[in-house]
Amino acid sequence: MTYLYGDSTDSGLELNYIELLREFLNFAVQVMLSEHRVNSARAANEERKREMSSELDRLRELGATVAGALEGAKGHNPQSSTDQSIAALHRATDETLRRAAEGLKASVSQAEQQLASNCSRERAANAKLIERLLLDHELPDSSNTVDLMLNEAGTGYQAQVVGSCAQGLAWRFQAEINKGSSFAELVKVGTLRPEMSVDLPEMSGFVRKSVKLKPYKLAHLFVTALVHEGDSVVLKLRTSPLADEVTGLDIRFSSNPARVAIVRTQKDEESPEFQVPEGDAEPLRSLCHELMQNASSLVQERCKLLDVSFNKLPLRDCPDPSVLIERLVARIGPVIRGIAAHSLADTELVLKRVLANDRREEIFASKADLLDTMRSVPAALRNIFAPLGLGDVQSDVGDYDPTNRVDGTPMRAAPEVGSVVTSAVTPTPSPVATMTALDLGSMEVTGTVDISAALNGEEDDEATNVVDGPVTHEMT
Repeated sequence: MTYLYGDSTDSGLELNYIELLREFLNFAVQVMLSEHRVNSARAANEERKREMSSELDRLRELGATVAGALEGAKGHNPQSSTDQSIAALHRATDETLRRAAEGLKASVSQAEQQLASNCSRERAANAKLIERLLLDHELPDSSNTVDLMLNEAGTGYQAQVVGSCAQGLAWRFQAEINKGSSFAELVKVGTLRPEMSVDLPEMSGFVRKSVKLKPYKLAHLFVTALVHEGDSVVLKLRTSPLADEVTGLDIRFSSNPARVAIVRTQKDEESPEFQVPEGDAEPLRSLCHELMQNASSLVQERCKLLDVSFNKLPLRDCPDPSVLIERLVARIGPVIRGIAAHSLADTELVLKRVLANDRREEIFASKADLLDTMRSVPAALRNIFAPLGLGDVQSDVGDYDPTNRVDGTPMRAAPEVGSVVTSAVTPTPSPVATMTALDLGSMEVTGTVDISAALNGEEDDEATNVVDGPVTHEMT
């Protein structure tokens, strides 16, 4: 079905770009907000690292100052009460500063671990968001194929929709097989082609110089799999639908170059691949094409996202998901600008769909509403939406709060897609600040301890290498 522009001229568009734009903006805004939270947390953690480094420097200076003062007060009699007290103060100071340094390092290390966990949750939420977009809409320049295989019990089929688009996004969905589907019951070749057969070499004939071809009837075989492997489609036919049944044929249909090859399988033997002569290849192609046509309707029955990747990486592992938004905006933008140019009102986007000879349906969207959706994103990040040509993306209405949902309400209850709650983690109190007195009577005099060793010891595992700020997430 093609759409008309708002001025009733032919658009040539086969997708409802207005509904696609609404859903895409909801997805894109949430991804940009997620990236903003991640980047803000990283910046906060970098600041935490700088603060820790400064605190460690101050602790070193304090240790050196205390050590100098105590050394200056020492006498020449190590057994005197004064010199024993000085030695005890040395040890107490060293221990206090060591605990303070370890506390700082532990706090930063904990924040780093929390950042990694929260980044993973944010990216996992992105995958959930894109599931809704892909379930409801086809993306431009996208293609889908359907893979079928028997379920574990051998009583029916399970289907997966595998697709991708030119912008580098790829996905795999589980699809429902309803009662009306051609694959609601097990399919036998004889149901589709009652008299179909193909000439194949005898299994023992493959070791002889002259190979004899004999007719092999396909009517009794069950379709057990129809899967895509690169540029090829593999059709598996077996004598029964049992999971451990191996007797039958594997037929490979290759497109480049165009050829049909068969491997005949038995329990203890597998034939070499046999290239089918063109006379037999065309009926096999016809059978495969019919099965693929019947399976193609299952694209509309996709129901659960199994995995999604961008640039061949799982979406949750992509370092910068905003690149995906940028590419999709670049692809959709010219189309949206074309719709706007043909819409009779400057404030709207309009498409029309012909329902009958005397009836048309109008689909429209307010540019102001679409801009309001974008304004949930911080102004510094909004230019990514400028190619859509909907208006001034930098104009603001009210203040932005990154902890709010797209509709501006605080993230207290669970939102429609997911929520993120950001909160600061209170650092571990420094022992320097909490120590109020030293029990000199309980200390033995064994000499002084090197304070610098406590602060710069070999057990320091690069405590300042902290990448994240503490952010807590709750997803639904």
